[in-house]
Amino acid sequence: MTVPVVAGVNGLALAGGLELMLVCDLAVADERARLGDQHAAFGLVAGGGGSQRLPRAVGLRRAKELMLLGGWLSATQALDWGLVSEVVPADQLEARTAEVAQRLGNGPTRAYGEIRRLLRDSWTASLPEQLHAETEALARTAATQDTAEANSDRVASVTAHLYCERMELHVPKAEEPNQAIRRSKVKRQTSKVRARVTRPRSNAKGTRARQLKSK
Repeated sequence: MTVPVVAGVNGLALAGGLELMLVCDLAVADERARLGDQHAAFGLVAGGGGSQRLPRAVGLRRAKELMLLGGWLSATQALDWGLVSEVVPADQLEARTAEVAQRLGNGPTRAYGEIRRLLRDSWTASLPEQLHAETEALARTAATQDTAEANSDRVASVTAHLYCERMELHVPKAEEPNQAIRRSKVKRQTSKVRARVTRPRSNAKGTRARQLKSK
């Protein structure tokens, strides 16, 4: 499978439920969710990949704690451990999970598939092998329609801003439409008001001067 998989964790995800969640790329949990592994409590070991995926997700020490002691994690603890991506209120779980899935579905699926493969193989392949695989994956994704569409809208703008930042130049903010015209109108109106206010003063002085002269 090359497409990303999103899990919505509602209530208990224990033993097999936890292993199923570990297969997914992202996990959204409701605030009431509880996660754990209780295989050892029944004299069993994980049979769905839990002993391999759990330490990769949370580290060896925490994996041992969860699998040997059979404890339960709250949703907040699972978030702290890196088992889930985010925690939401229970009544928002379905909507948020669908939102994340929709965002991924609208994204560059070819690149997502390459990323998933590179991350998965990083556990078994050597660093030189993975760096070579990464270069090849970059070349494949660079030739896709997803990349062409994304670059047509973003590359020019991003390049200009990066250049300005490097050269320590000021990047002006885009003005609203007709903002410059509105400013000129305000200036003209302000000038007219000032003219109306100052004219009576000059007339008053002239009238006072004529009165004194007549006397």
